[in-house]
This record gives sequence, structure tokens and C-alpha cells, in this order.
Amino acid sequence: MKNTIVGNFYAPTGTLAVAPYSGGTPRDLDEKIAFVDWSSSNEMAVVRATDHGFQLEYPAGTVLYRTAGYISQPRISPSGDAVAFLDHSEDNNSGVVALVDRKGNKRVLSPHYAAADGLAWEPHGKEVWFTAASQGHGYSCARSRWREKNAQFTRRRCRLSCSTFRATDVFFWPTPNAE
Repeated sequence: MKNTIVGNFYAPTGTLAVAPYSGGTPRDLDEKIAFVDWSSSNEMAVVRATDHGFQLEYPAGTVLYRTAGYISQPRISPSGDAVAFLDHSEDNNSGVVALVDRKGNKRVLSPHYAAADGLAWEPHGKEVWFTAASQGHGYSCARSRWREKNAQFTRRRCRLSCSTFRATDVFFWPTPNAE
């Protein structure tokens, strides 16, 4: 992105541009973009600032979710059928991990955290990995897991080791050993 302007402190926005890998002049694609991710089929998910907050588009131009807060870290699933993201209802770094499918159906995958930043899909698309802090800014590694059966989450405490980070919750849908 170039010509960055501030949408808010945590989600600066600017002009999205692409340039040939071999070099050359960048070509502007879109304005007021805070975050972007590309799918394996070359579709783009963007978080766009609006006059009323932020919106998640996937593919670009198709609005799947809007919020008066802000959206960060959109990540397209390996299969391309959903986008995981951090949903921040306030103008700070607190928020939840959420998932939206191509029809705009949103699901919250985690409790509300005092700070949340960083998100990635597990390579097979069965888990979303993220970092978050229940209080303060001592981030922990975490993961969310779900299954389509029964459409309900259950929680289980576990311990993860990520450098000096401590454990946080792992979420399974519907249960850890259901198939």
C-alpha cells in the first residue's frame, strides 16, 4: 500500500497497488484499504474503511460483513470458502476471532480478548491460529477449531508453548473427539 493515511491507530488505510514481480510501475487497484489477503485462486479479500466503520469484502467488491468498529487480519481459508478475521468493536486492539462464509454468515470463534493481533489458517484449513491476551498485552498463542456438525462450540482449556507465551483457550465444534 502507498500514500498511507490513518483510518484509526490500529488499522491505517491507503491505496492498494500492485507491481510486476520483475519490477515496474505500481498500478493502483483501490482506495481506503486497511488489510488485504489473496486466495490460491487469485481472489482478493479486502478490509475497506467507510464513513461508518469498516467492511470486509470477498472477493473485492462483494461485502460480506460491516462493523462500526474495525476489522483486521483477514485470512482466506485454504479452500477459499471462508474468511477468518479479527473483529474489533472498539477503537482499540480488543476483539474476537470471527469467520464469515461467502454468503455473509458470520460466526464468532473465540471469547472477547483485551488484545488480539495476528491470525493464520492451519494448512489443512481445520484451525485458525491467532495470538491474543485475556488482559494486558501478554499475548498467548491460541487456536480455534470447528466442525459443521451440530453448529455449536464447546470450550476446553489446554496448554500451548509459544516461546514465553502461556496457554489460552482452544475451541472445538461440536466436541474434541466428534467426527
